[in-house]
Amino acid sequence: MELGGDLILSSTVDDEIGAWPGMGYLLEKGFREHGFPRPDYHIAGEPTGLELLGCLARGRLWYEYILKGVSAHGGNPKEGVNAIEKAIALAQAVRAYPIHTDPLMGSDTINIGILQGGEAINVVPSRCKITFDIRPATKTEVVKAFMDQTVEELKKSQAPFEVESVRLLNDRQTGGIGPDHEFVRRLRNVVGEMTGKKVVATGSMAGYSSLGNAYWSSREGIAGIMYGGGDFLRAHSVDEFITVDELVETTQVFAGIVVEVCL
Repeated sequence: MELGGDLILSSTVDDEIGAWPGMGYLLEKGFREHGFPRPDYHIAGEPTGLELLGCLARGRLWYEYILKGVSAHGGNPKEGVNAIEKAIALAQAVRAYPIHTDPLMGSDTINIGILQGGEAINVVPSRCKITFDIRPATKTEVVKAFMDQTVEELKKSQAPFEVESVRLLNDRQTGGIGPDHEFVRRLRNVVGEMTGKKVVATGSMAGYSSLGNAYWSSREGIAGIMYGGGDFLRAHSVDEFITVDELVETTQVFAGIVVEVCL
């Protein structure tokens, strides 16, 4: 069968950051440098059971704060400024963020991943690192404004409150092509005709909200989705697998999608 369009199969890594040799790199210059056209559609073949289709995802903001205190002997802590206590105050303030819930992406999440400081049990810590992994269902600008305002308020209420540095290690906007995009509609029709499955377009997979590598294509204005065979709960585990029956069905479904889109 001769296709009327190009079909590109890419195997990439590093969907978290997207640098070399990830999908972000391919879309930025990799495809072009190697003579491939810019795609119109992109399916990140993560396991969604062929019944869920990821078309939206919460954003991702990874904050790293280094808080500065004043070292002193633990026997007289009032002579110093405890950087760990300042980090705890920041954590409590961030945890007070008003959680928003989206019907497709679920609720905002906040995780404190690292709290690291101190040198000895009898020394007031002069430095402390704390990180936040925030996944908002609202636009990331809302969270950024909240974080900036929170620090400014702590400088007044927790004085002295000194931030040595702040880094935004990951900055992904909330969004995706959404459930009403024509690519989503065409895929749902194909799968329904071939298997009888009713594909549900969503922004949450078993509590996770991600587009995988399709984040990078969606960011570049390409119709990117996350869709494939297998059980999502088996993925990214020690013994992840897909059954033979699931593989066969997935192959048939993907062939049907290719015919629908590329002929």
